[in-house]
Amino acid sequence: MTFTLADQAQALALAARLAVLHPSLPAAGLGVSHHADAPALDLCFLDAPAAVEAWREALHVPLAEMTCTQRDDGRLTVQFEATVDGVLVRAFTILSNKQPEGVAA
Repeated sequence: MTFTLADQAQALALAARLAVLHPSLPAAGLGVSHHADAPALDLCFLDAPAAVEAWREALHVPLAEMTCTQRDDGRLTVQFEATVDGVLVRAFTILSNKQPEGVAA
């Protein structure tokens, strides 16, 4: 099946609505797609677990829905998935392996 821009309208409208309702949320790299024939909105953050948490709180996603997994390269991914107004929202960040300055290994 070939999806059209019209098929993505619901996810795009949700992104616009969230920008109006929560203008102070951290900016995300946005992706719009389909997952199991439903619109999906992907929110990508670079090394920013606090941003994922802010979005989780704004969308009223239970803390139990947050997951943390280790990738093959050893980095951690913090993420959640939730359905909001019929749109699957997936938010995630990949944490770097770099030790913050001033922190002993």
